[in-house]
Order: sequence, then structure tokens, then C-alpha cells
Amino acid sequence: MALAALVAAPVLSAAPALADSAKVGAIYDISFSGMSFAQGKLSLVIDGSAYSAKVAMRPASLARIFSSEKVDAQAAGWLKGGSVLPTRYTMEASNSEKSSSVRMDLASGTLKSVSADPPTKPHRDVVPVQSKHWKGVLDPVSAVVMPVRSVEDATGPAACARTLPIFDGWTRFDVPLTYQGTKTVETKSYKGTVVVCSARWVPVSGHKRNKESVRYMQNNRALEAWLAPIPGTTLLVPYRVSVGTMRGTLVVEATDLKITGPTVTAVTTTAD
Repeated sequence: MALAALVAAPVLSAAPALADSAKVGAIYDISFSGMSFAQGKLSLVIDGSAYSAKVAMRPASLARIFSSEKVDAQAAGWLKGGSVLPTRYTMEASNSEKSSSVRMDLASGTLKSVSADPPTKPHRDVVPVQSKHWKGVLDPVSAVVMPVRSVEDATGPAACARTLPIFDGWTRFDVPLTYQGTKTVETKSYKGTVVVCSARWVPVSGHKRNKESVRYMQNNRALEAWLAPIPGTTLLVPYRVSVGTMRGTLVVEATDLKITGPTVTAVTTTAD
């Protein structure tokens, strides 16, 4: 979900176009190799320089026969000078066989405490997570909202000019984005231009050096994120994320995207 949230960063104090408040509600279809297996939901609230966000994933109707996987995560924090500063993050995931959870507390972009269950097992091949890796990080949920410096930048190369430094409780990794172009999209509640970014997965710590899937993802070029501007603000959120894996392609794509705020009343149209 971290990468899918791009599955997987939110107000610019220097940006006068930023709205005092805005709300985003999105529903995502999550598919693997063309088969829908889950539904994701994003709820984001911007209130001045504060943000809070929730992400949930549930099995799709037919997929419940094969999986009972559930994920609930939420984050909150502050937006200052173009930076996203999370203050807390929690995540709970479970299925019929096991469960996992994470709680993190942060201040000024630095991780202060983390509790992850199950804990990482000591292994000589695991790159240790050091205290220097806790500075300037984003949790997976805070990474879904991305600021730019102006409304004009929201549909241009500047939207992709970023690297997301993510820590999920176990693994620290970077997701650098590169501008590819734009596309026009439409759902029941949203119509407009989205920015297409290619992405990479760069492990920093917490991963196994010689694990086959790690080596594959390090060299993987089949990663892409489409970012949708939030009208009336200088922020973007993911519209679509695709991740090539060793066994197929994972796609998270919005089936509905509703935005409310001072300048948004009905179906939203951004610049084509």
C-alpha cells in the first residue's frame, strides 16, 4: 500500500493559492494481472496547515473466497514551507492466518518512536535500520499527498520532481519520481488532467540484500504513478499507481474521486 499509495506527502505556507480547507474522498479498484481482488478507500482532510488521512483496503466480492486481507491505516501532521511533517501513523492489517500492526510518532520530520508487530527478526542479510534513516521520513499514508509551489506546477514536470523517503515500520526506502507527461481522466465525480510520473523503488535499510524480490524491484522500471491536482490548492493525490512484479502487474486506480472545498462545487474540471 505504501507504493500504491504514492498506493502509495501534504500545505505550502508560501503558496497563497492553497485553500483553507479541502476534503478528498477516493475509491480505488485494486487488481493484479487484470483481476480485481480488493477495494481501497482514501479520506483526506486539509485544514489550514494541518492534514489527516485514512486509508482502508478490503477484499473485493469474489476475492473474499480466496483472501480475507484487511488493512486500515491513518496519519496526521503539519505542512510547513513546502514540507510534509507527519506527527503520527498507525496501521493494522489482518487475514485469517496472521496480523500485523505499526505505530509511529514523529516530530519535525524525525521518527521519535516506532512499534512494529511482528518485529524484524535478526538476520545477517538484513540491512540494519539506523537512527540516521529516521530523519526526514514520511509514513506510507502521509506520502499520498504531494505539494507543489504553484497551481501551474500541478499539471507540469514539477509535480513529479520529488523523492518520497518512506519508512513503513520495518523498511526504509525511497521512491523517486520522474515526469513522463499528462493524461485526461474522468470518473463520476472528477474530470481533468493528471500528471504521469515514472517511479523507482530504492531500498535504504530494513531489507534483505540478497533476496530475489529485492533485487528485482531495485532494477524494476515498470513503476508508474498518475497524480491528480486538488483544485483550489497546490496539492496532488494519486489517481492511478501501477507496479510490475515478478508474477504480474499490480494496479490501483480510482473509480471515483470526490473533492470538496471553497472552490469546488460539482464535477471538477482542470486544465486539459
